[in-house]
Amino acid sequence: MKQLRFRLKFGPVIYVAVLMTIALNSAFANGAERSASQSASQTGDRENGLKILVDRAADNSTGESTLSNSAEDAPPGNATADSSAAAGEISKKIEMPRALGKPEYRNFNLGYAYGFNTYIEPTVMKESGHLNGLAFALESRPLDQALLLRLSGEFLFGGLAYEGSMYYVEEDRTEPWTTGTNDFIYSLKGVFGLPFVSWQGGDLGAFAGVGTRYLNDQIQGRGGYEREINYLFVPLGLEARFFLSNKRVLTLSAEYDRFVSGTVKSHLTEVGRSRDITNKQTTGHGHRFAADWSWWMNEGMDLHIAPYWQHWQVDDSDQVAMDKRNWYEPKNSTDQVGVTLSVGM
Repeated sequence: MKQLRFRLKFGPVIYVAVLMTIALNSAFANGAERSASQSASQTGDRENGLKILVDRAADNSTGESTLSNSAEDAPPGNATADSSAAAGEISKKIEMPRALGKPEYRNFNLGYAYGFNTYIEPTVMKESGHLNGLAFALESRPLDQALLLRLSGEFLFGGLAYEGSMYYVEEDRTEPWTTGTNDFIYSLKGVFGLPFVSWQGGDLGAFAGVGTRYLNDQIQGRGGYEREINYLFVPLGLEARFFLSNKRVLTLSAEYDRFVSGTVKSHLTEVGRSRDITNKQTTGHGHRFAADWSWWMNEGMDLHIAPYWQHWQVDDSDQVAMDKRNWYEPKNSTDQVGVTLSVGM
């Protein structure tokens, strides 16, 4: 049973991760070959051009100095000095800015993630509190290439405040009840996309993919039990990049998450019921808005600060009969506002 439970929890994540890793490895290999070839060609061209221009400058300066020496009997050392100065001036004029004015590209980000999470079942209960954890992104899209492949995810955990009610079966009464919870959330998302509008200082593109989200909610105290909630969804969105300088990029994204399916497993045996139940969710939606400011720090690292807002709205689940009652997961909403601080490598 433990092995089956592990597969149910982590199976979708493993499958998505394997598929996206294969695609990203292929993209990295092709991109590296193209970049190496282009870099070698561009370096050779710049070196040859610089050599030709310097040689020409030296010839011209030597000729001018020779004429000057013949007419005015100037010291012969002036020709060499003038030639070196001219070559230096030309070198300064043809020096290329790094990456043609765009920051260097990093393909792996890892860092800290924070979110304030609020989960509400109207007229039933509310959970809210702080979550902390890790976030990562593995991406293949050099600044001079169009195709986007990205695998991203986060793992958050923490304690939330529970506000609800307790039903006492023996006394047939309900009263307000507050307690705490131990929660952890992981999400994994793979997308691909292409820009359809570009300009001198940025581009705008669309993306689509597949994602999964898992929540483990352990309600504490008397009457508390464990819940496991899984979402499968399709992210569809727009992403705009603005190259503010050769060290800064601002990325804005808007995403609609089409809800495909969901399950809620309630471990009701922990509160004396005859068995655990699993409800199915079929309708809902989500959206996410985010901004990413990145600063190029040095040759091997850049810094990212990315605030975000994630919203989910899911309708009533199906009903499952147990112990002479029909059990279902009520309509609910989730809002998470937070920020990630990560380093690109």
